Amino acid sequence: MKIIIKIEKLNFYSKDKDGKELMTRYGKPYIKAQINGKIYLNIFNAEQKDLLKVGQEVELDVEQNGQYTNYSLLKPKTEIELKIEELEVRITRVEAAAGLNNPQYNPEMIKQDRLQNPQYENQNQEEDNQEMPF
Repeated sequence: MKIIIKIEKLNFYSKDKDGKELMTRYGKPYIKAQINGKIYLNIFNAEQKDLLKVGQEVELDVEQNGQYTNYSLLKPKTEIELKIEELEVRITRVEAAAGLNNPQYNPEMIKQDRLQNPQYENQNQEEDNQEMPF
């Protein structure tokens, strides 16, 4: 499940309660971010840390794992992803205006109909031939 939260309070920790550096099981250091006093995120690089600022809205992926709730920071959409979404909306509008989103319009059904009724193909060719002066 995805949620969007506004960061009102933000703290970063690089040490645990005992004062030891936070390390992954592979020995890689990381930072723990506390958002609004109740959500904890593990931050593994500076790029992720730079995404978190007070007053900013962030999108989080929430996963319930038994008695624990796991949060992970979703990357903001790139310019290309935003452009693709915009183009998909525009294509949908064009298809709607052209009637292509009509359930009766199905290119596969039209193809099957032409195969089953070849007289349509021949009829159009004959009409085209009659219009030619030679």
